[in-house]
Amino acid sequence: MMKLDTLLGKNKSLKEACENLQTILGIGKTTAVILLAEIPDINAFKNARQLAAYAGLTPSQRFSGSSVKGKLRLSKLGARQLRKAMFFPAFVAKRYNEPIKQFCKNLKKKGKYTFCIVGTAMRKLLQIVFVILKRDVVFNPSLI
Repeated sequence: MMKLDTLLGKNKSLKEACENLQTILGIGKTTAVILLAEIPDINAFKNARQLAAYAGLTPSQRFSGSSVKGKLRLSKLGARQLRKAMFFPAFVAKRYNEPIKQFCKNLKKKGKYTFCIVGTAMRKLLQIVFVILKRDVVFNPSLI
């Protein structure tokens, strides 16, 4: 971590972006650094949906022939490390981040399974990350 601190100290914009990301409940310093390392220039994405697709957090349906439809699953195409970095923060956000907590409760009421809810929380967190990096602001629950 010491090397990361010196690197962040040398680059003011990276340090500011890292601090802004840490204002999201569920994202700590390590996750913020991984996000900054794994996400290319945020301006390369037009919207949060494109960033979610880049991370492989978009739903895809499995088909077998013409009559057998499978369950919706995460596409898992894209940046594997970014997807891995969002997994545990999604659990924390699901429990402590109030807007995501309410969102997850609604999904639970609809009968969704736990890992479906976690995958959706990962995507929602990544959408918040997109807004924070794009607008260069701190987390505000009204962003959701």
